Amino acid sequence: MLSVKTQSLSSYLCGFGYFVAICTPSIKLVHSSAIVNLLPPCLIILGFLLKCRDSRNKKNLLIIWAWFSLCLLLLVLPNIKDVDEIFFNFLYLCLIVSISIIAFDKASIYFCSKLLLVWSVIVSLWQYFIGITYSASLGQTYLTVAMPIGCLLTFSFLYILNDISSVKKILLSLAFLLCSLLSLSTLLSRGAVLLPIFVLAIHVCLLLFFSNVRLRYKFLIISSIILMVFISISYITEIDMRQLYRIESLIDNISDEPRVIVYSEAIKLIKEQPLFGYGTGSAGDYFNGTYPHNIFLDVMINGGVFLLVPFIFIIKMYVNALFKFYGSFNTYKSYTSVVLLAYSFYLFLQWNISWGLDSSYIPLIPLFMFVYNIGLKTEDGQTV
Repeated sequence: MLSVKTQSLSSYLCGFGYFVAICTPSIKLVHSSAIVNLLPPCLIILGFLLKCRDSRNKKNLLIIWAWFSLCLLLLVLPNIKDVDEIFFNFLYLCLIVSISIIAFDKASIYFCSKLLLVWSVIVSLWQYFIGITYSASLGQTYLTVAMPIGCLLTFSFLYILNDISSVKKILLSLAFLLCSLLSLSTLLSRGAVLLPIFVLAIHVCLLLFFSNVRLRYKFLIISSIILMVFISISYITEIDMRQLYRIESLIDNISDEPRVIVYSEAIKLIKEQPLFGYGTGSAGDYFNGTYPHNIFLDVMINGGVFLLVPFIFIIKMYVNALFKFYGSFNTYKSYTSVVLLAYSFYLFLQWNISWGLDSSYIPLIPLFMFVYNIGLKTEDGQTV
């Protein structure tokens, strides 16, 4: 009995540690201090020490991540004289992702998926009924408040198509959909609206053309999309008009977007040093202390092709897991799989318009979780 209780405690500690790491920006809305960053590795290490070792489906994840981490840390050498907290940020990235992969197991991932969803609902209700204080000038709209809400909207879109025959799941999905849409109507985040729609479009295409679902189910999918369109149209009357103007401006004047200008500058820099980049942590020197707002450009600036190659292998591993998920949709469409799909997919897309390389543990942990979970099967053939 003690062993069972210890295992449960271990799963709770690790799951909570993953959750805090992924949601660090929004958790800091409640309490902002270095403790929030120190908590995840401490919880995960403590939880791992208490649990039975589970090495399934981790070998490839660890090898590829170790390859990327080694390249990343070696590329500190060009800037060795300027080593400061930036270096320790990258060291933290390598550490937190490594210990997370090592500690992965079914129970901790399942617990983490519950926490992610509950936290997204809390932030959505908090924003709509009370209002969250944040600094838009610091990018806190889409990096803190809008991120969990955008993930909830993405989950709502995906879960409503998970099992259309289940009235309970449809009603739950519609409740989450309404909750996220109402809270987003009070924000000026374009990404939190557009990215879930983009994920939904890809999800529907993969379900219709690459999955093993039956023709009847595909018809129900199309019917559900029509229902969500009607709900979204009614939502437009509630949205802050400034948000609509920002989305319209993005479409009409994309060449004037600040990010497009940054991307152009980044490409010019990459052309000058394509093989090894400018060294780990160098992006801030060329982008006024920030980053190129695109993970592929950021990787190339920091490490060139030398760092890009292992990074491509990480993305390839994720894409392979996606096709495995859709190719055997009826096998993998468990609750946890859909939560991890929604969060990893949304954060991966957001990774390409925001997040610096040093904070990449936020999208990487759910991404690796999804890959790990798809590699697992319980005795009845279902993922957790």
